[in-house]
Amino acid sequence: MADIKKPLPELFHLPLESYTTRYTELMSGPEGWSAKRLAPHFDLNRIEPDDKTHVAVIQNGRVLDSVNRPLWALEQIKILLRESDGGAVFLEDFFHPGVESLMYSGRQYNLYSFCWAQSFDRFDFTREMPWMRSYEAMMLSSARKTFVASPILQDLILCAFPSLTEREIPYVGLPFDVKAVRSLFDPEMEPEPIQVVFSSRFDKEKQPNFFLDVVEMMPDVKFAICTGHTELKGNDYGAVARANALLDRAKNNLTLYKGVTKAEYYSVLKNAKVQFNCSLQDWVSFTLLESLTHGCLPCYPLYRDFAHVFAKCSHFCYDPFVQESACSHIAFLLESEHTAADRKPLQDILDFHDGTYDRIAEHIRIDIANT
Repeated sequence: MADIKKPLPELFHLPLESYTTRYTELMSGPEGWSAKRLAPHFDLNRIEPDDKTHVAVIQNGRVLDSVNRPLWALEQIKILLRESDGGAVFLEDFFHPGVESLMYSGRQYNLYSFCWAQSFDRFDFTREMPWMRSYEAMMLSSARKTFVASPILQDLILCAFPSLTEREIPYVGLPFDVKAVRSLFDPEMEPEPIQVVFSSRFDKEKQPNFFLDVVEMMPDVKFAICTGHTELKGNDYGAVARANALLDRAKNNLTLYKGVTKAEYYSVLKNAKVQFNCSLQDWVSFTLLESLTHGCLPCYPLYRDFAHVFAKCSHFCYDPFVQESACSHIAFLLESEHTAADRKPLQDILDFHDGTYDRIAEHIRIDIANT
């Protein structure tokens, strides 16, 4: 007698809105990472507003659109309440305006979400919002599980809310899809000869002035800044002005790729050797996983989460806040030839985070089965 397959459990998926300058462009769309990687595990019911309500460019704020984000999230909650009487709900972002309506309805909604940082991280933009901790307390007390990319962020949450347990705040890794990212690049793009790529926003927590110090200290090395915006922008206005002044010099070692698509950015990565990061606030970092996917060597500070990420290959890290150390590591990486064995720890990093969606799915499936 043939085996009868059990039906997949239903999961309402409330994705983030898709922005061309953010990772949500690849992660959150109808054909994005989340939809493709969660679909084999669930009867996935995607909840999203009419596309006409969404603007693909961030117009307010800097990480997500501070006006469009609430409008998008509230529309999702309205649709969910109208179309369901309860069930398992995966929120792609921990901060989801209107989510309290699900609890207020009295219906049995089991909530799961991904926490990217929040006010637990002292460098995160939500730290400036005095009311945010109250929202976090409400969400953490109501949700079944809150997933995180880093054990350090997990620890920060557990310290802030000691009544919670690791079972409720699972460390699963950063959502990523290696296959999708590896296949996406522009084969017709021929970038200028670039040795080192800087991919972070020019916001204060990314320390762009530190990067510019390194650029000026290594005049014989070709650096590039990549941004999806039509111009270089960020809340570190001094660093933006300084970078533009460097770019205007008759002789300089800095190139700006602006308005680049993800495919164009990945083409730059494939043609460079080193990807440089000096951020104060990154949990694993999409820039790291993208660079590893496209064969670019990382040069990262041995600081906070990166000390954990690079635990087995710390030679890819420099002393944090020390420009001379960053320069010497860049020089070392540019001159060295790394074998497959040398790259094995980097591949292990990539493989782990490529499995994040499977771990999220497993946690939710087990929880659904036990409720």
